[in-house]
Amino acid sequence: MTRILKFKNFFKNIPYLPSLYGIFPVLFLFVHNISELQYEMLWLPLFAVIFVILIFTVVLSIFVQDYRKSGLILSLFFMLFLSYGNFKELLLGGWLEDLGIIRDKYLYSLGILFFGLASYFIMRASDLKTVYGFFKTMGCVLITISLVSMGFSAYSTNKRNNVSSLDGTGQIDLSQKQNFPDIYYIIPDSYGRADTLKELYNYDNGEFINFLKKKGFSVLSDSNSNYQNTILSIPTTLNMDYWDNLLPETIREDDFTNKIQNSRVQQFLGERGYKTIFLNSGYGITSFNKYSHLKFDPSYINDFSTRIIENSLLKYFVIKRQFFGFNLKNEERKRILYNLEKLKEVSEIDGPKFVFSHINVPHSPFLFDRNGGEVDVDWASVTSSEQYNDLWLDQLIFISKQLSSVVEAILAKSKTPPIIIIQSDHGPDMMSLWSDEFSEADMRERIKNFSALYLPNGKDQLLPDNMTNVNTFRFIFKNYFNADYSLLENKIYTYYDYSLIKHRSDLKNIKLVPRN
Repeated sequence: MTRILKFKNFFKNIPYLPSLYGIFPVLFLFVHNISELQYEMLWLPLFAVIFVILIFTVVLSIFVQDYRKSGLILSLFFMLFLSYGNFKELLLGGWLEDLGIIRDKYLYSLGILFFGLASYFIMRASDLKTVYGFFKTMGCVLITISLVSMGFSAYSTNKRNNVSSLDGTGQIDLSQKQNFPDIYYIIPDSYGRADTLKELYNYDNGEFINFLKKKGFSVLSDSNSNYQNTILSIPTTLNMDYWDNLLPETIREDDFTNKIQNSRVQQFLGERGYKTIFLNSGYGITSFNKYSHLKFDPSYINDFSTRIIENSLLKYFVIKRQFFGFNLKNEERKRILYNLEKLKEVSEIDGPKFVFSHINVPHSPFLFDRNGGEVDVDWASVTSSEQYNDLWLDQLIFISKQLSSVVEAILAKSKTPPIIIIQSDHGPDMMSLWSDEFSEADMRERIKNFSALYLPNGKDQLLPDNMTNVNTFRFIFKNYFNADYSLLENKIYTYYDYSLIKHRSDLKNIKLVPRN
């Protein structure tokens, strides 16, 4: 009986409160980014946070016998530690920012001072029963609200996740599937068109373009992206249509990202015996595809884990320095290099394949120099357009070299001549980053994307030089699969924040750009 009482007292004195206030920042961050994340991304970081919380709570309980005091102290610690980014954002835009003190080096000191003073008063207090009960109730309420929000989102997503039916698919003859070409869709994020590179970056991309042409690629000199940000551009390419025809009347943010998974392109090819091979980009909307047959990812740090790190004080340990050998930028470099190597190998997998790879280069963050060496530059330290240009251009040269090697390997290893699409989601954005308003010149820079297609069996002769992204797979399906897909009118829209689109009628706010 005595042992049972001791056992009960042990669990009574362990402060469960920190678990509530440690889990809540994780759930809060997930709920507020749920449109760009997958539920599978939640479990590993959530387990890691709970594990650390339990260690801290048990250890502190040994030194502080009052479980209410230790619970309140640790709850405050985990809230400050894991929600640092949220607190910083709350302070931005006010008079404190005007004084120039909303900087990490000052906020770290203020946070330590606040935590120390709060802990001191907690330890000095004689009766914390009411305070503890209040925060315990509030913690349960916050967790419940987050879980309900996640449940509602999952339920509504399942109801809305029916992909638009395919039109014009033509007759399917699976007896020919062994002769179907592998299709590679490679997206170097923000890679610019040749004339943009020459005009704005004073760089002649002739070496890469000439290499591609010698290999049999068609490089479009008048290529344009239809939409000017990733989350609007890639899904419309994969669904071969404009957002006006893809979205329901009432729109949620995840309606955009859901169009990447099980897209019309993936459906069309799946019906013809294709396997979808998905290379995790590490970037929100292209970091997961539950409908793919094979997924490749070298890192256990997913996009949500990265967001937790960047939103918490963990970033102090793993972004700017090594922490037990771990560094976040090294993980990003490792993923990019891994995906580039995988692109060289997947041709060896049997059967026709649709290979999807979104590579977040030359887009920032800046990770590589032009020779592939490591670059360690924080975005905050980039203070001029000239510095940005140099860093961005180095990454463009790096990825051009890498893609050349990828093309060599794919063509050498493919048994049947493949279709290879190297197409950026939009052009660069140097001008818009260093101007107060998004001007027409900024817009022209972003719409001029890079498009190069390897089209075997002479189909390249039919390729329009001014084809926009939305028509890419329409052209391929029409000419290689005899599908009844005609090319849509080329429409180009200005940059727009997709989160402002709540109803289909809001799409009218995305203005058309007249083509020169």
